[in-house]
Amino acid sequence: MIALHAGTAIAALLLGAGVLMLRKGTRFHKILGRSWVALMLAVALSSLWITRDGSFSWTFMGLAGAGLGALAPGRLLHLLLFA
Repeated sequence: MIALHAGTAIAALLLGAGVLMLRKGTRFHKILGRSWVALMLAVALSSLWITRDGSFSWTFMGLAGAGLGALAPGRLLHLLLFA
């Protein structure tokens, strides 16, 4: 899983640099931009299965806690998603 995560991250990094060099708004720019989003989604999802000894790392637990905290009532994200 680490190889998939690292490979998609490197591809996203290179593709992102290419997207930034293209003229904004062209068809090719949009296609590459959408491809970059797909790669970043793969990077994010693959990170969820990177474990040590079969358990999640403290980094994952901290980020999951921060994400849940962002959804707490009264927070902007909660208002945008659930109001």
